[in-house]
Amino acid sequence: MGFRRNANSSQIPVNVAVIKLDRLGDVVLCSQMLAGLRRAWPKTRITLFVRESLVDLARLCPDVDEVIGVPVDEGALFSGKHNVWRELLAKWLQCCNHGGLWKRRFDMVLVPRWEEDLYGAISLAYVIGAPRRWGVTETATPGKAIINRGFDQLLTHVIKGQSVRHEFLLNESFLHALGIQSPDHQKLTPWFKKADQEKAARIMAQAGVISFKKTIVVCMGAGGVYKMWPVESYARLCRTVFDFEIIQLVTFGTAAESCLGLRLKNILGDVVINLEGKLPLSLLPAAVSLGALYIGSDTGTKHLAVAAGLPVFEISCHPLDGEPYQAESPLRFGPWAVPNRVVQPAKATAPCEKYCASGKSHCILGVSIEQATGALRSLLEETGLQAVCRSGTFDLLPEGK
Repeated sequence: MGFRRNANSSQIPVNVAVIKLDRLGDVVLCSQMLAGLRRAWPKTRITLFVRESLVDLARLCPDVDEVIGVPVDEGALFSGKHNVWRELLAKWLQCCNHGGLWKRRFDMVLVPRWEEDLYGAISLAYVIGAPRRWGVTETATPGKAIINRGFDQLLTHVIKGQSVRHEFLLNESFLHALGIQSPDHQKLTPWFKKADQEKAARIMAQAGVISFKKTIVVCMGAGGVYKMWPVESYARLCRTVFDFEIIQLVTFGTAAESCLGLRLKNILGDVVINLEGKLPLSLLPAAVSLGALYIGSDTGTKHLAVAAGLPVFEISCHPLDGEPYQAESPLRFGPWAVPNRVVQPAKATAPCEKYCASGKSHCILGVSIEQATGALRSLLEETGLQAVCRSGTFDLLPEGK
């Protein structure tokens, strides 16, 4: 354990842990920060901690030396147990002991999460025992000030601030707090190689993807039903806008979401190739990169599409007049630095107020087919993809046409 000194006599850590226990999209959004760490500290060993289900994906990151998966309980914080944090602390102590984490002697731990710490990343950083622990203040958002009260005491370096900005910029400001200049490129780092694209292309071809047709990446699942626009609405949108002789709709998602792709295929026919649950996570970034356009929800797959440089058409559940710091807000998690359109309901649907608090598709139903059609056509024109559109006047087609 220790620090090197560079030409400016500043200390450079030898062994750094970055703890990112969030979902797929949040991990992908961390790519530029990891690239900044690697460029500034080329000889530093960087270990990335992620939830166990994302280990294969995280290992694609070119800027980390090691990936460690840890168990994450999605619902633990809201289980109602009075001793939930005590149980979480016991779990981390067991992980450190059995995983030999104390022997690694990390000299710095970074926790780049701006909203509530729902998975115990700060407590894990504390248990690991590094002498320097960087994290974002517990007062960064109103919800965090309540749920994570007292967490700042577990950190040695607290990054202040409450401004609402895109997650990309927030990760960038984390670098600035460490005294590191941002990478020259202002884009997410793609996590795939040419060989991965070739493997993904073979699997997609076996599933029925035709190489000479434009591939439209469709992701209708979202990890939460309230974030999902109806499959029937996707079908009508695609039927109205796209020329099915030129394009193919390739659906991506988890095995649990395979029913969504099947429903879309039942409506639209063979133009839909359902790959939900049929690709290993390690090939998902490469497979998405083979598309010409992303259409769908605010998902981790969307951020993979952004990293690959695809234009993005997002259908958001977050109302235009909603609270900007909410996790569904496009101001924080919308497509970054690629041509895009984000369609949102004008207002929350009662009884929701400033964000969608429903357990089903609710506020997102305020996004009309007409609204989505106009925005999608606009994006296609901007990106030079007009050739994939149906010929004619582009009036909304009636159901079944």
